[in-house]
Amino acid sequence: MFWCSAVLIVSAFAGSLALDGFEDQYGTVEYVNVLFRHGARTPDSLAPFDPHRDMSNWPEGLGHLTKQGILQHYNLGTWLSKRYKHLLPRQKNKVNEAINVVSTDWDRTLQSAGAEMGGMFPIGYDASVWFGLPSYPVPIHSVPPPADKLLEVTAECKRYSILVKQFQASRDYNAMLDKYQSMTDHLVRYSGNRFFNLDFYMELFTTYFIEESRGLRLPDWVREVYPNPMIEPTVLSFVVPTNTTDMKRLRGGPFIKEIINNFWNKVQGKMDPPTQNVSMYSAHDTTISAVLNSMDVFNWLPPPFATLVLFELRKKRDGERVVAIWYKNVTDAEPSLLQLPDCEEVCPLSRFEKILKPVIPDNWEEECNQIPIGVRIDSTQPEIHYDTFGRRKTQSYFKEVAKETNKGSSPTPPPRQESRGRAGSQGLQVEDPSSEIGGHQGSGLEMDILHYSDQTGFKFIPVYDHMLRSIGVHSERGETQATAIKRYFGNFLVLVAIVQGWSSAVAAYDSLKEEDFRAVTNVMSYLSVQLSSFSKFHIARTHMEVTHRLGNWIVEAKKNRPRDMKQPQLEFLVLKVNPAFFYFGLFATFFWCSVPLTNNLQAFIPTQYPFLDKQTSNSISFPLIQVPLYIFFTVTITYTATSLLHFLAIFTTEVKLLSKKWEQVFYDKRRPDNYIELMKDCIQQHIKLLDVMKDLNIIHDSMFAFQVFIFIVHFVSFNFCLVMTSGSNALSSVGPLTMSSLMEFGLLCWMGEEITDALQQFHRSLYMTNWYEASLEDKKNMIVVLEVLKKRHALTGTKVFVASLETFVEAARQAFSAYTLMKGLTTTE
Repeated sequence: MFWCSAVLIVSAFAGSLALDGFEDQYGTVEYVNVLFRHGARTPDSLAPFDPHRDMSNWPEGLGHLTKQGILQHYNLGTWLSKRYKHLLPRQKNKVNEAINVVSTDWDRTLQSAGAEMGGMFPIGYDASVWFGLPSYPVPIHSVPPPADKLLEVTAECKRYSILVKQFQASRDYNAMLDKYQSMTDHLVRYSGNRFFNLDFYMELFTTYFIEESRGLRLPDWVREVYPNPMIEPTVLSFVVPTNTTDMKRLRGGPFIKEIINNFWNKVQGKMDPPTQNVSMYSAHDTTISAVLNSMDVFNWLPPPFATLVLFELRKKRDGERVVAIWYKNVTDAEPSLLQLPDCEEVCPLSRFEKILKPVIPDNWEEECNQIPIGVRIDSTQPEIHYDTFGRRKTQSYFKEVAKETNKGSSPTPPPRQESRGRAGSQGLQVEDPSSEIGGHQGSGLEMDILHYSDQTGFKFIPVYDHMLRSIGVHSERGETQATAIKRYFGNFLVLVAIVQGWSSAVAAYDSLKEEDFRAVTNVMSYLSVQLSSFSKFHIARTHMEVTHRLGNWIVEAKKNRPRDMKQPQLEFLVLKVNPAFFYFGLFATFFWCSVPLTNNLQAFIPTQYPFLDKQTSNSISFPLIQVPLYIFFTVTITYTATSLLHFLAIFTTEVKLLSKKWEQVFYDKRRPDNYIELMKDCIQQHIKLLDVMKDLNIIHDSMFAFQVFIFIVHFVSFNFCLVMTSGSNALSSVGPLTMSSLMEFGLLCWMGEEITDALQQFHRSLYMTNWYEASLEDKKNMIVVLEVLKKRHALTGTKVFVASLETFVEAARQAFSAYTLMKGLTTTE
């Protein structure tokens, strides 16, 4: 014990002397960027057949820092406080101005940063300032994963995803996997993991390291491959994310840019605050490997827990600024110096920046959005531009496929009772699209959530259910509500609409002959609202089943979303707009009724109802009938529009979620079944969205023309009032409904733009898969999908859903259906 202590003391003294000699030659440290991995932790997950799955072995929980990990960083903090004593303030209350601490948003990295701060500012350090508290609460900043562009780099970067998948589809990458195929088969068999890639090697290697360090016995089947030869593919898993220059720019480049900016800000006096001397970053092993490999100084060994990388800015005696990179991967040892290629052991700052410039992004966000037109399969083949596929070439290609796969036998449709997509040896098979499901032809798959059942009935969105209950229809099933609406209001509204329309038309004709433009505009306003409200109510009654299917779909869509998913901003906005739009309609109705209720009731009624005289009109208590009637009309106008907006917002979100899912489709020739299952799931979900889009088109086409009509009439009436009359009553009666109709029209067009963007995102996501590596039987669907979807579908202006019917829906269905495709191609001459 004495000799061990003596050796440690001598080693520390020798390290101190070596550092003093280094400073004599290269100057003192002016600024330091400290990047470190979190301390020892428990496994993130355990394989199905891991003998140590019992949670009693892991009292801290999975993925959490252990006591050893906390101690590691406390000791590192102590070591840093001694090494950079001259950079730290003497008074603890000045710490915020001297050090900046950033961490990824994980418990273990945040705890590691906190423990390190405790070691840098130990108990008794300037205790009088903070009333004897054991440590100073140093602020630690973190960024949520969706916004992390610096350390873990989990923010969305489409170009990086494409580059990774391109490399994973390359010959070099697959050659690496083939090299370790026997070891992969061994681990799949004994660990219980169904799907294996390089990331699983990293995870399993770390798990076995943790179990061994805690004294848990590793089974014999693990010892056959751990640590050697398992370490080889594990190291590759650290290198692959930054394998090319472009990948380095997007993965490790942001952090390199950060430290260089810190250096120049310090040199040029632009650091905020000016007294800041230390930047600390608590991250992961993948962060360290990405940064060091981007600099070409990675040692091709997995970074251990509590690994430390120091980027020091030093000022030599002649005033020159140089950069030294230190790597400390053993807690008890002094760090080793890393030398940047093409530079001295300690590199001048300007030279340091020039060498690393190729891997530093100019604008990370812009580069991430630079999506290539085609897909490069590997470095030896040219880019494939999907637009080069012509219709004849595609059909000819599939004819050859059909001959090879069917050998002259015509395909037979699957049995009707098995209405699900099936994955088999011949690739993805989809149900006969001629089957009728949920009232639609050619659905391709049976969608239970869109199909009405007498046993389950319908579920309704809150807006719709509230609307029905507010008008006195208290029933719990879809058919009962539809019947009640027809019974209570159907005949009454038809009669009222006929009387109102006829009397308004007569009044408009009489007023036009007398050139009474004020009366004309009023009557035109009433007539347009009557026709529009009646038509919309008729739509709501006629397409009740469509509305119910959409309501069911919304319930299921929200239920199947990830639990940690936040409500999209578009949905949040629409849900806020819906009630505002509803109550704005009520407000407009009261404004509208102000004319006959206040100033001109006696003169108004005979004009509105020519067949009634004043005495008869007064005897029927006109205001008691007219006001509730107009309120109900306005409610029907706003109800259909707000419900449609709600449907469209959910639809837009689901298209974007499907795009994300397509981006995860990856073909592995050793696991073709996994690819087929992923592809089948995406196709099933897309067919559901096609059915939903068809339902939305039915509602939209039924009411959009009337909405355009009412907007035009009110807009013309408003201008008539503005130009021909000066009466405030006329403006107050026409103005609010003009604004209401304009708001509805504008929101529908805006929603069309959002859906356009979502569909374009879906289109791009198809290019991000490596489906072209699949077998001929599987890839034929995807090629046709790209052929059908490569054209931009305009969903703006008055044709919000132009892409939903024949060209888009039916063509896409055929593209998704293997049976329809093969049947059509084998019979085509």
